[in-house]
Amino acid sequence: MKFQSFFLFASFMLLSLTAVFAQSADEAAIKKVIEAETAAWHAGDLKAQMACWQVQAYSRAIISAGGGAHYDLSAEMMKNLQPLTPTGATSTNTNYLISVKGDMAWSSHDQVNTEKNGSKTFSHEMRILEKIGGTWKIVGMSVHFYQPQ
Repeated sequence: MKFQSFFLFASFMLLSLTAVFAQSADEAAIKKVIEAETAAWHAGDLKAQMACWQVQAYSRAIISAGGGAHYDLSAEMMKNLQPLTPTGATSTNTNYLISVKGDMAWSSHDQVNTEKNGSKTFSHEMRILEKIGGTWKIVGMSVHFYQPQ
């Protein structure tokens, strides 16, 4: 009897911990689309980058640069983007926070871009996503560059 009780308790604890620490399929798909979009940006591949997006009438991209400068891209501007110049940089994303509610999600993360010359830029980023036809697509984003202390 003691063995059965211990076995049931251990099984319950293992399943509980797995559920707490497991990454959902939606979270994994969201990270994948965000990282694909960033890689396409660095590769200068506008077609691949926009494949990660579903530009809607309400889509918006807001990017804060240093010194108070910012870029505010409307849905209409996103539909008319010009081909990109490859940056040659690589990115590392960490500290993901993701909330999924049905077919909508938001994600925030920290990103470090490393340029070909080794210099780094740092940003806090947020994406708003919708599941369209079973696939997560970015519909909005916000990027805020900063200098670490």
